[in-house]
Amino acid sequence: MRWAIIFFSFALAACSPLRKTAPPAPQPPAPPPTELLAQAEALEKSGNFGGAITLLSDATQQYPDETGLEQALSRLRNTWEPRRRELEDRLLIIRVESLSKEIPLQEQLFTGDPADRLIKDQIEHSQRRLERTAELLTRCGERQSTRRVSLARRCLSLSLGIREDAKARGLLSKLNSKRKTQRARKSQRQQLKRSEAQQALAASHLQRARELAKETENQAALGEIDAIATTGMAALAAASGAGEEREKIILQITDKLLMVGDNLYRTGQIEPAIACWQAVLALDPTLEQAGQKMVRAQRVMENLNALRKQHGDAQSDR
Repeated sequence: MRWAIIFFSFALAACSPLRKTAPPAPQPPAPPPTELLAQAEALEKSGNFGGAITLLSDATQQYPDETGLEQALSRLRNTWEPRRRELEDRLLIIRVESLSKEIPLQEQLFTGDPADRLIKDQIEHSQRRLERTAELLTRCGERQSTRRVSLARRCLSLSLGIREDAKARGLLSKLNSKRKTQRARKSQRQQLKRSEAQQALAASHLQRARELAKETENQAALGEIDAIATTGMAALAAASGAGEEREKIILQITDKLLMVGDNLYRTGQIEPAIACWQAVLALDPTLEQAGQKMVRAQRVMENLNALRKQHGDAQSDR
């Protein structure tokens, strides 16, 4: 009887009509490529490279003929890969530096309690971990040598601190030599800019001295100033990159200008004399002699102006 009831139940279920399943809901249309590109750009700006790459990967499947999506995906991957490697290398440096600090502290603990086997095991474990990072650090140096030179040098220095390695030593030496050369070139460029600024300032003072000497019709001083302004400054401009040669030309020019200024000062032409000495200080600010002459001449000019003012006031009172 029991088996009959079971059989009857199965038969009844088999004869009943099948339930109808609802059709799947229609999928919303994919956003246009321009919108997908904008979404990927926003994700990239927020630092979510993985989300942006996934979005564009799906987009290239939806729009296989859109070359702009493929190009954006390729650019994004090329941007993220070196960035990811750099972050991993920085984390490696942090781990190595942390281990390097831990081991001496662990050794101090073991020195205080040599019977503590646990501390000794920790020291050995830390040392093994540190030794395993040496090769990783050398690879970091190779990888970053053309992108982040300071990061590459740090990796190689840490690697050599763990163990001596010819590859790491050679690469670090090459990077240090390159940095030294770059610094020397930077110093030369800065020196050249300073030289050009000094020459421009000296030229302006010489032009002022020339104009003042021309007003007083001092042909001798005018000829000497013209010679310095043309021949001397041209030679200086040509030798701006050479140290000893440039210093020699500056010495020749400043000596002549000091002499011209002295001659002008002795004949009472104080303003053109001051302009000559200003040109001297523009070329060589360390020449105290020119500075002293200028101070003295300016004091004389102030006294003369004061006397002229007093004379003018006395004339107006009459």
